[in-house]
This record gives sequence, C-alpha cells and structure tokens, in this order.
Amino acid sequence: MGPHAEELLTALLVRDHRRALAVLLRGIEDIGNLDDIEELVIAPAVTRLGQLWLRGRLGDAEFEQIGTLAERVERSFRHHLASGRYPSL
Repeated sequence: MGPHAEELLTALLVRDHRRALAVLLRGIEDIGNLDDIEELVIAPAVTRLGQLWLRGRLGDAEFEQIGTLAERVERSFRHHLASGRYPSL
C-alpha cells in the first residue's frame, strides 16, 4: 500500500474528513489521474478497512461509521473535481 493510501486509511480511522479529502486532492496533484487515484489510493485503503473489520479489529458500528465518512469524503472529492479546478481530468 502506497503512502497516499496509508494516509487515507489513517484519516478514515481517526474520522478526519478534512484530512481524508486533502489526501485525495493531493493525490490528484501528485498522480494526476482519477483512475489511478481509485486504484492506488482508494481501493487499497478500503480493502484494508475491510480486512480490519473481518479480523475483528473494527467493530460493526465503527466500520459503519467509517464507511459513512468514506462516502461523504468521496462526494466532497467528486464535487471538487467537478468544480473545474482539475481541467485535465
């Protein structure tokens, strides 16, 4: 798991919306491709969250709260992208 994915995972685990969004926006600046952001950042972080839940390291309620946060972060991220700030996407 790369550094952006690790940082996104950490931000979600501590339930920091602003930090998680910043990771994704920084990822666009560094990686520059939405498909790569999904493959290299989002998917590994979400997979790791699922693994933590399956191993009992996250409870059901905690996993649900983090999932809800992840959905809000994704909506915010897509809103930023749609705002036109990233014309190359």
